[in-house]
Amino acid sequence: PCTAGVEGFFFYDGTDEMGSYVPLQMEAWAAPGKHTFEGSIWSAYLQDSWRIRPDLTLKAGLRWDRSQQTNDVGEEVADLSILQPRLGAAWSIGSRGRNILRASWGRHMDPMSLRFAEHTSVHSTPWAYWLSCTNVLGVNDPALCEDIAVSEGWGYRTDQENWDPTGWFLFPWLVFGSEPTRTSPDLEATYAEEWILGYERELYRRTSLEVSYVNKKTRNAIEDTCNGNIPTPTEGADCTYYVIGNLPGLGRDYEGLIFRLESRAFDWLHLIGSYVLSESEGFLGWSKHGYKFDVYPYHFVNRFGYQEDHSRHRVKLNGFVILPLDFSVAINSWWNSEFRWNPWTRQPPVPYGRMALEPVGSRSEPGMYQVDLQVGKGFK
Repeated sequence: PCTAGVEGFFFYDGTDEMGSYVPLQMEAWAAPGKHTFEGSIWSAYLQDSWRIRPDLTLKAGLRWDRSQQTNDVGEEVADLSILQPRLGAAWSIGSRGRNILRASWGRHMDPMSLRFAEHTSVHSTPWAYWLSCTNVLGVNDPALCEDIAVSEGWGYRTDQENWDPTGWFLFPWLVFGSEPTRTSPDLEATYAEEWILGYERELYRRTSLEVSYVNKKTRNAIEDTCNGNIPTPTEGADCTYYVIGNLPGLGRDYEGLIFRLESRAFDWLHLIGSYVLSESEGFLGWSKHGYKFDVYPYHFVNRFGYQEDHSRHRVKLNGFVILPLDFSVAINSWWNSEFRWNPWTRQPPVPYGRMALEPVGSRSEPGMYQVDLQVGKGFK
């Protein structure tokens, strides 16, 4: 367990000419201890629907959200509010009601706007990235490495685990977080605009096929970066502290075509199956803060590409069948055609974190699947 104020270490390895792993970089920092952050969300929602004609329904809504967050000393670090209009329509084609055409548009506040106060802790502790004397400087004598570090104005130390017996040296610019992270005064909420167009057709009694097109664009993404990168990221910019803001151009685009079949044609059958053809690209991933877009250019390179949720083809099949004698069989299954990845490096001159060697998601591997089956028996 981590103890407040006690230093801890992370070690990162590289490879030598023989392919063996060798110590390369050491991250050293102290746990800040227990902190309390607070947040509040205020919401209001107004919606109504109108039956304009017997076969045409219009629905409109307006939602307002306000997110207020405070850091560990009670200072307000964010006050975000956004109006989110929504509009939708459904048209029943023909007199029998077997064909329905739907369309909707809406703006939605993204969850990343609700959780970043913990990154603005006043009592946070700085962390440093020390480099191996043996494998970065090529020095095998601890006294010589210390002399070089002192003469150049660098730091020098050893580690308690003796991962590199020669020691570790520290460039002054590899100390981070010496001041608390701050939020930009003009910070705005992240939001997504979503278009959906769908057509549903009744094929048989209590059986329908639906085809939908979804287009979702996320904008005003919130990220943290070195203070010297505001307003323009530059190489060698000051990184005394971090600033959380809406970095220009950051966002995510999702586009999908969905085929969905649902059937309850018989009392003993319930089946839902779907196929999705989709694409997810952008600058964001699941983690909202971290080393992404911190130090220019290393953390800015190859950041646009396929996202973690990208899979060109997805198939799902869920349902159950009720059999005689109170037996039942159920299935819950899915298959994704691929998952995306790309090579990274932690090697210097990357100061910390990782640098993408190719655009994110540039490579793919065979997909994954999961099938869960259940057999049940009821007793009176």
